[in-house]
Amino acid sequence: MRRVSVPGATFISLARRELDPAGWRNLDKVVIDSWEFNMLQREFKRMVEAGQFARADLYAEIHELVSGAKQGREREDERILIHTTGLVSQDVALADFIYRRALEKGVGLRLPTAQ
Repeated sequence: MRRVSVPGATFISLARRELDPAGWRNLDKVVIDSWEFNMLQREFKRMVEAGQFARADLYAEIHELVSGAKQGREREDERILIHTTGLVSQDVALADFIYRRALEKGVGLRLPTAQ
């Protein structure tokens, strides 16, 4: 397990135990996809129940950043953890965002439709 200590680092965690849970509180911002969904995950729930992380330690859920309700990086030296559990709705939303941006910029490769 790793600890994020480099100023200005953004670490995107896709697995259960990539970072030492004891170090989450030492980061400037922790962002997750959904508190409720994470609490259904054994490792995350165990970390919360052990007192290593609490909802009060959470900076934001991803939807708060995307909607602008909360700021992303506010200082160059902030250490940010983005911990996702893989909600499919986020994958679809991200794909739609990228697709629309590509259309706006006139870039990308159009693939043939399935027959």
